[in-house]
Amino acid sequence: SIISSIEFDKDLEYFATAGVMKKIKIFKFEDIGPKANYPVHEMSSKNKLSCLSWNAHGKYLLASSDYEGLVTLWDAQSAQTKAVFEEHEKRVWSIDFSKCDPTLLASGSDDGRVKVWSTNDKASTRTIEIENRANICAVKFSPSTSYHVAVGSAD
Repeated sequence: SIISSIEFDKDLEYFATAGVMKKIKIFKFEDIGPKANYPVHEMSSKNKLSCLSWNAHGKYLLASSDYEGLVTLWDAQSAQTKAVFEEHEKRVWSIDFSKCDPTLLASGSDDGRVKVWSTNDKASTRTIEIENRANICAVKFSPSTSYHVAVGSAD
């Protein structure tokens, strides 16, 4: 199965993998080796997964994006869904938590939109429309401010 994303937690104690297998697997870094390759948690999605982002301020807050346009917040400790954001119309390729503001998450989609979400709200707080509606393949918050998001597109 294809793994499309690997992400470490803020303390480098755990890492998560996700991909077309529709599962997020959480591994304890120190347990990886020839004898212990089993995840400590496994979370299932209804859709193929494209990207993960682990919150740099919260040990257990993990976000995923999928091929159906959903952005999901997970509690990595309990392996439970915390929230699902459903505003994108097509596949979401990339997500990124802000390093400066732990409540902000950006997502980029094939619908040509970048959305900024707050973990405190049910709807996006901002939508950035790309003029030519190019597929958004990558989003990344500036490491020094939550006011700038870099965007990479297919066009």
